[in-house]
Amino acid sequence: MNWLSTLRIFLAHGGRDFLRHKTLSLLNLLALSVGVAAIVAIQTVNETALRSFRASLDLVAGRPDFTIEGQGFRLPETLLTTLRQDPSVREVTPTVSLVASLPSHPGEFLHLVGVDPFSNRELVTYRLEDALRTPADAIAFVSEPDTIALTRALADRLHLKIGDTLRAVSGGHEASLRVRFVLEPSPDLLGADDHLAISDIATVQTAFGLRGQVDRIEALLRPDASGKLDAPRRELLERLTPQLPAHARAGSPERRGREVEKMLGAFQLNLTALSLIALVVGMFLVTNTVAANVVRRRTELGLLRALGMDRHAVIALLIGESLLLALGGSLLGIFLGLRVAGYLLQGVASTVTSHYVLLSMREVIVNPWSLIGAGFAGLLAAGFAAWWPAREASQVSPVDALQPGTVADHSSSRPNTPLLLAAICLLSTLLFSATALYAQLPRTGFLAALGILLTTAFLAPGLGRLFARLPCFPLATFVLARSSFLRGLHRHGLAAAPRWPWPWA
Repeated sequence: MNWLSTLRIFLAHGGRDFLRHKTLSLLNLLALSVGVAAIVAIQTVNETALRSFRASLDLVAGRPDFTIEGQGFRLPETLLTTLRQDPSVREVTPTVSLVASLPSHPGEFLHLVGVDPFSNRELVTYRLEDALRTPADAIAFVSEPDTIALTRALADRLHLKIGDTLRAVSGGHEASLRVRFVLEPSPDLLGADDHLAISDIATVQTAFGLRGQVDRIEALLRPDASGKLDAPRRELLERLTPQLPAHARAGSPERRGREVEKMLGAFQLNLTALSLIALVVGMFLVTNTVAANVVRRRTELGLLRALGMDRHAVIALLIGESLLLALGGSLLGIFLGLRVAGYLLQGVASTVTSHYVLLSMREVIVNPWSLIGAGFAGLLAAGFAAWWPAREASQVSPVDALQPGTVADHSSSRPNTPLLLAAICLLSTLLFSATALYAQLPRTGFLAALGILLTTAFLAPGLGRLFARLPCFPLATFVLARSSFLRGLHRHGLAAAPRWPWPWA
């Protein structure tokens, strides 16, 4: 039987079965869509968090060649003189950064950054505009005291216009700041924190009691003869290290981003693992549905086998039906996941801010590859879940399939295969657990949890068979129920499996 004939049979029989059992088909579609939606939502929030952090970091710090930061403490301004005197340094600029609450706007805050508008001109990744939307120069920025620039999004949200005064409180100091300019980030800084406010460094130091202190020093270096910065950066670090305070850290600007991304990585890994749970539960539902579908359509499958359909075509037919449902579930899941991601932004931002680093997210940033990956995961999960019952259906001969009552006996006479698979999964679980414990690879810990789940799933038929052999009441109802349970164990043995391992995993 060629592939075109198989396709016609698939469209005829599969479509008829979907229409005949609409509720069951819809249940499978929703189960897979929930799993895909969880993956899309979590991956989208993760992508938004990382992109927002990088954009905010670039907006505040620019893109320097060398940075010095205080780890929990501020730096003395005297380091500026030391850096300016180094022959490899072309330009140096200081930065003061703090978070200020806004008493007149409960729940809102400012990420106030004080900059030197004269020395940071080459590092600027934003544009300042006045009321007429004309660019502001450094002289205009420092000509009046207590001047700040707000992002347009924050100004609109707080109903502020140029010329309004804003009270800010930080570290026991209160200041009245006048909005003089609107801050427009560079177009490539998508997702940057809209709570950012820029002011002259002297204004911030005076208003909040930070004279003689800075949070970060950024420098532009002179490249070596080959035009590279690695050697000058390394030599500067060697010369500067003995003169730095104990709490200061110096190096490439990418180091800060890598450190925070590494911290966020564990948090995001946990979220990703949790998102996969819904997909795994959907896989069990697909497995049970296909297994029941095989029994319900055994006469139909037997006729197809008798008419010339081979075993591979039967497997392709049943898996194809699952993939068709999975395609609809994946598309629905992608739509739902993007909607859910918008509701998760504030919760994730609050958690990251509480445990890791200040983060604010307002808009969902979508990575198309995440959507493609989530859709592919839904299809792969459905195909994998349908493979076992489809394979079992393909191994039943046409004669047995056309004789009711023989399918269950044929399947229950092969109890060793699930036990072998359970043993393989158990050994894999032990290997992954040891790797996570001794090699410090956290991802393998989640694979170990999945191994426990699969081990229990493959043990379920054997354990069910063992429990059914225990003595029971000598009533006809119990005897018939036990007999029916044993004959259909290959179908419903996996039904209870998803409920067992969750406390262990």
